[in-house]
This record gives sequence, structure tokens and C-alpha cells, in this order.
Amino acid sequence: MIAGNIAYAERYKKMGGGLETALAWLEKGDFSVLEKGQAEIGGGLTASLPCVDLKKQKDWEAHRKFADLHFCLEEGEIISSMDVKLVKDFGEYSEQNDIMFAPATGEGVRVPMHKGDFVVVFPEDAHIPAVAIDEEKTIRKIIIKIPM
Repeated sequence: MIAGNIAYAERYKKMGGGLETALAWLEKGDFSVLEKGQAEIGGGLTASLPCVDLKKQKDWEAHRKFADLHFCLEEGEIISSMDVKLVKDFGEYSEQNDIMFAPATGEGVRVPMHKGDFVVVFPEDAHIPAVAIDEEKTIRKIIIKIPM
């Protein structure tokens, strides 16, 4: 897992690859292409601008083919992450959706999201996005899928 803020993007872009492409796109700040749904942003990366319901309790999720970059546009969310090997009872993996779920047990590392913050979770990182810091509400955020 990587957690940072777009203000320090240059530091993280030096890691190269899909992370560099994703952060360069986020720095431009023109997300109008996402109003119609998912968009290809280069290098096989896709970005989306979903409405996300923040809840007090959510399940673990994990991916095998993609890393997720979660970018905060509106505050109120906590994202947790833990080594996928430490999470028990994952259900069936959906090849089509590149996702599997497990009941939330253990906390892992918790990252409260503030405007401009991002979290990157890799296939080895089980994660629980969309947990409410305080009130349950709906927010908009950007999720970028980075092929691994």
C-alpha cells in the first residue's frame, strides 16, 4: 500500500509505470471525461468517478490483476489495508470483475482520507474502502485501475 497526497506527486511519479501515468493524469485536474462513466487514461489504466456510499462497516476486498488508486475528492472516508494472506474466508474470486470479498475481521492500517489524498492498494493488499469516518453519507471519488 502507498498513501500520499497529490501535492507530492513528483516524489511518487519517480516510481514509474502505471503510478506515474495515474498521478500525472490526476495532477491535470480535468475530470470532465469521467462524467459519462469510465475512461481510458493511457497505458491501459481506466478511471471512474463513482458515487460511493460510506458505511460504518464494510467487507475486505482484493484484486489479482489490478492495483486500485483511490483519490479523495470529498472527505469522510477511511480506507484500511492488510496483507491479503492475513485475511481469512475470502469468497469466490470473480475473474470477470477481478474481485473477491471476505468478512471484515481485524483492522489493518487505517488511512483517513482528506481532499487530494490517494491510496494505492496492490494485489497483495486486501482493503476496505468506503468506511465512514463519522456520518454515513455518499461521496464522489476517483478510482483508477492500474494493470499489474
